[in-house]
Amino acid sequence: MNRIILITVCLLAITSITSGSLYWSKQQQETVNNAKVTLKNVQAAERSQSTKADLPEQTKGEDKTSLSEIKDYYISLFNDLEVQETSKADQLLVQAKADQVSGKFSKAEVTTKYQDLSQKLEQNADQTFDLLYEAVHADLSKNGHSTSEAKEFKTTYHTKKKERIDRIMTKLNKM
Repeated sequence: MNRIILITVCLLAITSITSGSLYWSKQQQETVNNAKVTLKNVQAAERSQSTKADLPEQTKGEDKTSLSEIKDYYISLFNDLEVQETSKADQLLVQAKADQVSGKFSKAEVTTKYQDLSQKLEQNADQTFDLLYEAVHADLSKNGHSTSEAKEFKTTYHTKKKERIDRIMTKLNKM
């Protein structure tokens, strides 16, 4: 009876992790695509701005986006990324616990396996962050704002990333 319950719990955990991974994989891809589209739009606008630079002063348009509008837009994108990565980390921990409970792996094997997976997860998150960060830089530049305004995004990202990694490692070591 206990074996049946254990097998059922493991199968449910695997099913939920698999479906969750597919969902978050799609979400991450959407975030990456949004970042790429934003970056392309900013670059296209920069090209159009450079042609406006050749026009007389009276015909130039004043269609600059304010610093607060740019920051608000990117704050929502960076927050979406954070939510996605935290959820993926949580799914990773559930999967690690399921592997440990199944008894198929030793504690050391589970810890090593999921530390490696955690590093891959963070590498993917870094790639997505880098695309968004490049886009915010381009957007700030295009609108005549200092690119140093983007530093707060990087600081916040790295702080949250460190917290996420520490939480994963602590939970893995406690298993």
